[in-house]
Amino acid sequence: MIHSSENRNPVRAVRLCAGILLVALVIAVAPGLPAKGAQAPVALARGISVMLAPAVIEAELTRFLWHADTAAGAIAITNFASVSLSVNVKTYGVEHDANGHIDAMTVSTEESKALRVSPAAFVLKPGGSASVKLTVDPAYAADRAKNSLLAAVSFATRPAIQARAGSYIAAESVFVAPVMLRFSGKWVRKISVVGVQATGGGDGSSPTLMVTVRNDGNTYARASAVLSHRMPGMKTATELPVPSGVVFPGKVRVLEANLKDTRMPTGRWAAEVRLYADGVACAGVQCMMEVAASGEVRVSEVKLASLPQP
Repeated sequence: MIHSSENRNPVRAVRLCAGILLVALVIAVAPGLPAKGAQAPVALARGISVMLAPAVIEAELTRFLWHADTAAGAIAITNFASVSLSVNVKTYGVEHDANGHIDAMTVSTEESKALRVSPAAFVLKPGGSASVKLTVDPAYAADRAKNSLLAAVSFATRPAIQARAGSYIAAESVFVAPVMLRFSGKWVRKISVVGVQATGGGDGSSPTLMVTVRNDGNTYARASAVLSHRMPGMKTATELPVPSGVVFPGKVRVLEANLKDTRMPTGRWAAEVRLYADGVACAGVQCMMEVAASGEVRVSEVKLASLPQP
């Protein structure tokens, strides 16, 4: 869920928070996507408190012969405020940067226009809930050239009461949930490694491995990786999972792993990074990791390798 308590146009870009998002009287911004099916926790804005569930819509829609599934799911919005809220629902495009920040775009896209919401406007009483259904335009869903639909659903809320002289009325608040849909068909998960590097460790900070990946496929994918490393002559390698991240088609994403707990002693370590797209191995990297006496970690002699794409 994305929240803003400022007076602003709801089409302004706002950012999605990963995991637990706590917003109290101010706007909060953090990277990533909430877990699939997760609830977006209550966000407070001077008397306005709203919860969206789920915080992100992700679904795979089927196509069979002339039939195409168009039901994308529903988002429930609950009003925990002490006043009724006027709610307006719209759709916009989405994008993400290399760090995984999910942004609602300032304009509509072909994909967001194909996503329909119902109802689009309503009043929510204190303690009340409403379910907003999401459907895909049948022509878009049936188009075999379309493999996915990426959009954002914006809930703009405002107290549905008249302001009395000298009283305070909260500004419009915007809550946004991303929508990621895939249609059955021939998906191309073409994820590749762009580069590998390590930072930190020399100034007391935790060393971090950064794996930059690119999605040249025709649908979004969850990229993840596993780092295995060992000193020359050692038979057993130590493995470290690299947290996954969603990568949109045509986008670059940096996956990061904290090396603090690997306890690598000073020296040169032979390392390998195995990349996965939706859990299927698709690429690999061989390199040397050099650990200085100061604790600084560097990566050298990088050799990229590709595997048959799933």
